[in-house]
Amino acid sequence: MEPLNFKQIQQFVSNWYREVECIRRGGQNDLGTKDAAYRNTEDLLNQVKERQALRDLASNPLLLTLIVTAHQQNQSIPLKRVELYQTICEVMLGKRQEAKGIRSQLSIQEKLCVLQPLALELMQRQTRQFQLSEVETLFTAHLAKLPNPPETVDFLKQLQAVDALIAKEREGDYEFAHLSFQEYLAAVEVKETQQEEIFLKVLQDPNQLSWWAETMRLYAAQTDATQLVEAIVQESKTLQQPDFKKLFLAWDFCNQGRVRPIAKQGLSTYTNEPLKVLDAKDYEYAVSKQPCYFKLAYFLQTRQWKEADTEIFPVIRRTLSIFLSSDIKHLPYSDLRIIDQLWLKYSNGHFGLSLQKQIWMEVGGKLDYAEDFNAAYESYIKLSEQLEWRKDGKWVHYNDLVWDLSLAPKAHLPHCGAVRFSRTRTGPLIGLGAFLLSRPDL
Repeated sequence: MEPLNFKQIQQFVSNWYREVECIRRGGQNDLGTKDAAYRNTEDLLNQVKERQALRDLASNPLLLTLIVTAHQQNQSIPLKRVELYQTICEVMLGKRQEAKGIRSQLSIQEKLCVLQPLALELMQRQTRQFQLSEVETLFTAHLAKLPNPPETVDFLKQLQAVDALIAKEREGDYEFAHLSFQEYLAAVEVKETQQEEIFLKVLQDPNQLSWWAETMRLYAAQTDATQLVEAIVQESKTLQQPDFKKLFLAWDFCNQGRVRPIAKQGLSTYTNEPLKVLDAKDYEYAVSKQPCYFKLAYFLQTRQWKEADTEIFPVIRRTLSIFLSSDIKHLPYSDLRIIDQLWLKYSNGHFGLSLQKQIWMEVGGKLDYAEDFNAAYESYIKLSEQLEWRKDGKWVHYNDLVWDLSLAPKAHLPHCGAVRFSRTRTGPLIGLGAFLLSRPDL
């Protein structure tokens, strides 16, 4: 099935709660029933709106049903993802059946004792799908440890037909109902069996990092991830250029999990070093937003001008979450200033947004957030010609801009990653810089 959009999620939750309240009140569909259903619906939908991770799960019809069920039982959805997955797993493996009067041969914990090793095995194979023949030995070994073990086939059928934690992709092929559950259960297994060395090996293999990243985050949210953070920082210090994905992952461990202060300080010291060119107030602000500015500052510090230019757009997106041209007016001035000051400081005053703004004003640009589109477009053309982004009536290809400080015209950069917005699909293009330069506070 296609993922549900928010309007469909809203309709599902509303209908679900209206039906549940009607049944709970003996079939009455009076104002009290409608009011209770409305309040429960609004409470859950507000939580879904505010949390992207929850919205991603809610787009799956099966998981949305379980989220609503968990919300009905607890009147809240856990704030932390690891707690959310734990709650939903408990609902799927037992609480939902208990509410329906269905008795299971195994307890929730007994089922988890089998599913956790399975999840870790699949993660190590870098796959979601499995066949019974591939995991029968694993199932049998762990089921045998239980007081009254069911047959392996019966256990798998229960997980698929009743618990719904295992889905049947096609005949003979199975997988967890959602990859998040596989990652969560694998993280729990690593924690409970103290196999952190698995993650330490993953950190040494860049080809595995993206596959394991979420599992590692869920692991760090449950236990001390100091060793993982220290390993990332130590490796970064030995590389000619740091692995940004790993460093951002280390920051996730610190922000979401338990990391000893000395390891946090080591990470902060390393990633804050390129920000030291800033004035005290700007430095303090930039540090408070880390790791948002590390990558941009590092590229500028090492004079990788093109890489720094393409990093501006991700920085703005991280700051604004959702980013459209109209959102530029909501970019905090402090963030806009940090971007400008980093360019100015590392180019010795040769590059910077504030330099471009002076030219923008000279060529007739207005400080109106580019609301007058036609006027902004005319000013942008003049600006582009003066900065040599446009020559002989044609736009210079992004790759052909001057990426050498000694050869580039004054204020030639940043170009803001060649990102442009159009008024209409076929209308003229205005660069991201035009929206930034037309801010009165730059």
